Amino acid sequence: MANKFQFKRTTVAGRTANTTNVSNSAFIDKGEFAVNLTDRKVFSSDAANAIFEVGSNLSSLAVTTIVANGSPGTAGQVLASNGTGVYWSAAGATGPQGATGPQGDQGPIGPQGPGVDANLSVTWANTQIFNANVTFNAGIIANGSIGTAGQVLASNGTSVYWGPAGSSSNVYTSIVTYTYSISSNTTVITGADANTQILSYTAGLESVFLNGSKQISTTDYTTPNTTAIVFTSNVIAGDAVQIVSQIPALNVIEGSSNSQTTSTTANTIVDSFVKDTYRSAKYYIQITSGSDYHITEALLLHDGSQVYITEYGTVFSNTSLGNVSANINSSNVNLLVAPTNSSSVVKTKRISVEV
Repeated sequence: MANKFQFKRTTVAGRTANTTNVSNSAFIDKGEFAVNLTDRKVFSSDAANAIFEVGSNLSSLAVTTIVANGSPGTAGQVLASNGTGVYWSAAGATGPQGATGPQGDQGPIGPQGPGVDANLSVTWANTQIFNANVTFNAGIIANGSIGTAGQVLASNGTSVYWGPAGSSSNVYTSIVTYTYSISSNTTVITGADANTQILSYTAGLESVFLNGSKQISTTDYTTPNTTAIVFTSNVIAGDAVQIVSQIPALNVIEGSSNSQTTSTTANTIVDSFVKDTYRSAKYYIQITSGSDYHITEALLLHDGSQVYITEYGTVFSNTSLGNVSANINSSNVNLLVAPTNSSSVVKTKRISVEV
């Protein structure tokens, strides 16, 4: 029978290896391993004889695609938990998840370095995690960003990104594939393809294939502009080049609600947005004064120096409680309400469309 190779081990829950007392039976030297069989943890010792747990305590994680229960999700979905697992769900939806199918075989895992640095950003390329619990001590980096307060991790069906809850910001709604049959040696792919489509893409949202093999950006090719792909080495006659481009959808972002209590019947700014960021907006405007109520809608558009606004769908319980208008002041577009009664509460909700 072949000899066994085993690490130092213990079955006592919570026990870790010893790196300070060489006479202790639990002592491990630099680079030596020890296993806690009950806790299912592996420990080692670094160059300074300091204990560390192998493969734990990730500080941040850069993710291209998260596959939860066999699916990368669809546009607008968010990553949710039912207490025992994670799954893709509509934003705001709750409830338990149904049973999942059997797990496929896991591919081989590459060699691991000595420990994980606290500030290390780990990138997984299309790694699939089935029915697993993942704990992060800091944050998840998606599409180069760790996100901001109030954002959720959402999916567009092919990748994940941080976006406002319930919004469709940064969703890519269509994909265009350009196909080129190379007739002579060249490094530059541009212009019309085999289907007379003129190459156009957004840098960072393209995938380039040479004879079916995916190319690596900056290593195999560069993106000098939005109409050309430049290979670092010649593609030759007979080669086939495909460029897959994701086309960004119109970014529509629901702004946060706003509430203003007025003390005058003069025009009062009840909401504003940066004119260089948004071109237009739709508003729901509710005015309350005592036991009287008023609601109206408004569409607003600006050209950088002048605001155009139309009001419609006005309903009130007793009498009109105010007039709506807008202006531009420096870098902001302002929505104004002149209330009929000086003491009124004006609440707004805004849906904005980017420039």
